[in-house]
Amino acid sequence: MQSTILPRPRPTYRDTIMGLAVRRGPWIALLSVLVIGSMPWLVCPRLKAWRARRDATEALSQLSGCLFGTDTDRSEARLRARTIAASLEPPAEGDSWPTRCGASAAALQVALHALHQSQDQLCDGESCCLGDERCAKLAQVRQLLEQVRAALRNGQPPAGLLPSLFDHATRLDLHAEALPVAPPPPPPAALPSPPLMTPLVKGRYDQRLTATIDPAGLRLAFHERAKRVTLCDIRLDEASAHCFRAAQSVPVAKPLQLPDQARGAATYLVAEPTTPQPGGATRVLYRADRGERLWELPPDSLDSYVWADGSVTTLVHRAETDSAAVIRQQADGESAQTSMQLPADITAGPRLEGDTILWLTPEPGGSYQLHARRLLARQPWVAQTIDLGSTGPLAGPPRLETCHLGPTLAVLLRGESKGYDTAVAVTLRSKSGWSPVHRTQVPTPWFGFTCHDDMASLSWIEARSEQATPTSTPQPGSRPVAGSYLAARSSCTHSGCQSSQAIVSLSRWSRASRYVIGNLGEAMVVLWRSPLGDTRSRGGPPNGLAEARAQVLFDDAEHLGYAWEQAGSALLVQGQRALLLVETDASTQEPATYAFVLDQSGTARPLTVEHSPP
Repeated sequence: MQSTILPRPRPTYRDTIMGLAVRRGPWIALLSVLVIGSMPWLVCPRLKAWRARRDATEALSQLSGCLFGTDTDRSEARLRARTIAASLEPPAEGDSWPTRCGASAAALQVALHALHQSQDQLCDGESCCLGDERCAKLAQVRQLLEQVRAALRNGQPPAGLLPSLFDHATRLDLHAEALPVAPPPPPPAALPSPPLMTPLVKGRYDQRLTATIDPAGLRLAFHERAKRVTLCDIRLDEASAHCFRAAQSVPVAKPLQLPDQARGAATYLVAEPTTPQPGGATRVLYRADRGERLWELPPDSLDSYVWADGSVTTLVHRAETDSAAVIRQQADGESAQTSMQLPADITAGPRLEGDTILWLTPEPGGSYQLHARRLLARQPWVAQTIDLGSTGPLAGPPRLETCHLGPTLAVLLRGESKGYDTAVAVTLRSKSGWSPVHRTQVPTPWFGFTCHDDMASLSWIEARSEQATPTSTPQPGSRPVAGSYLAARSSCTHSGCQSSQAIVSLSRWSRASRYVIGNLGEAMVVLWRSPLGDTRSRGGPPNGLAEARAQVLFDDAEHLGYAWEQAGSALLVQGQRALLLVETDASTQEPATYAFVLDQSGTARPLTVEHSPP
C-alpha cells in the first residue's frame, strides 16, 4: 500500500525578523497600544482649543446681548444712549444694568484664558513666543476685557473700550452674535445732536436782539459786527423758524435796535449809518427785508414801537429840558409829535416797553414811585400819566425790568447794590387795568421773571443740602454734585403774590454748572447738565415737580460746547412755551446757534429752520 506524504502547512502566526520566526499577533497588539496611548497628546490640545473657542464665542455673544441686546450696532454712541436711558430709571432691586453684564464678562475672561493656554507656541505660562502674533493679539483682548470688567464692577459703562474689544475679537475669528437676553438692556435714549440740526445762524455774533411778535411768536436778530444781520421769525407753537439776512443796504457796523411791534407788522431795524447824515441824525429806521431807508430818528431817541399798519412811534428824551416827545411816523411818510413834561428827578427811565412809557421818581426812605403812560393809535398819541404806586424801600439804585405778552405787561423793580436785598416790587397790567405794586421776597439775585395771561411769576432754585458724588464722568476734572433743592415760585396777580415750592432731588455735572428754572404758564421747568454730561429737564406744576420724570434734551458728551447754562438769557420764555438757544464752541468747530422749543412738561423739540436765500 503506497503511503501519501502531505505538505507542511504554512504558519499563519509566525514571521521572520532578523532571521528569527516570531508571532504576528503580539506585535500588532503592541503597536495598537502605542498608537492609542499617544492619542491624548495628539487630540486633547485641539479639543481643548476648540472648546475654549466655543466657550469664548458664546460668552462674547452673551456680553454683547447684555449690553446691546439684538442690536448689531455696538458703537460708543449706542452704548452712551443706553447708559443715559438707564440713568433715567430708578435703580432696580439686585444687580442693575450694566453691572449685571459682569457675569458674561467673567465667563469670557475664563474662556479666553483657556484659549490662551491652548496656543501651540506659548513659551512660559502666559508669555508668548517672539513672533507669535496670534498669541499677542489674544493677550491684548484679555487686557481690554479686564478693563471692561473693572468698569462693570463699579456699575459704570465701559466707555471707550467696547469697540476695540469687539474689533480685536473679530480679528481672532471670535464673532459675537446678536443674542436676546433676559432681562434685556434699556432701549437707547433719543439724543438729538445740535450739529445734525439746521442752525438759526452760523458764525459768532456780537449782539442778539429779541422782540415779541405775539403770544406764540418771537423775532430774533443776530448781529455780527461789520458783516451781517440774520433775522429769524419763530413760531413756538409750530417749533419752526424762518430766517433771512437783512438787505445789504442796512448798515451793520454799528449796534442795532429791534423795535417791539404789533402782530402782523413788517420787520424793522434801527441802525446807525456809517456816514454822516443831514441834520445830525445818527439813527435810521430800515425795513430789514427790503433794505428800504424809512425815517431818520433824532439823536436823543430811545425806543420805538411798530404798529400793525406799519406806522412807528418813537420816544425821544430831552434831558436838558426834562421833557420827552412822542413822534408818530405814518406809513405814508407823514409825522406828528406830542411833547410831554417829565419830572426833573427821574431815577430810572423813561423807557418805552412795548406800547407803554415807564419811569421812576424817588421817595423818602429809599422808596420809588412808578409812573406809566400808554401810547395811543390816534391823537393825542399818548394817554395821561398814571401813578402806579410806591415800590417800598429798595437797596441801592433801582433797576426796572419788564415782561410783556399780549395784553399783559409786568414790571419788576429791584435794587442794584453790592449786597443783595431780598425785597422786590411787582406790578402788572392786564385787560382790567393796572394792579397795585406788590412787594415779595426772592432770596437770590438769580431768578427768572416771566408773565402769562394776568400773572407775573418769579422763580428760583436753591440748594438745601448738597455734596460731591463719586459718580464717574466722561471728562476728567469734573466733580458731580447731588443734593436736595428748593424750587420756588412767587406768582403775582391783581390781588397779590402767592408763593409755592417743591423739594426735588437732583444731581448735576459740577458746582460750576447752574440749574436754570422758568415758568411756562402754570408749570415750572428746571434744566440742568447731568453728571453724564447730557442736558436734562423736568417740568410740571410745583406740587408735582418732585415726581416729574426727567427727560433728555440733547447730548454733549465732550462738554466743550453748548454752554447754555452759563448764558444769562439762553432760555426765552413766551407764555406756555420757551425757546432754548444752544451755541457751539468756536474752539472746536464752526460756531453756530441752534434752538429747541420746550413745553410745560419739559419736553423739547428741535426747531425746524428754513433759510431764505441771501
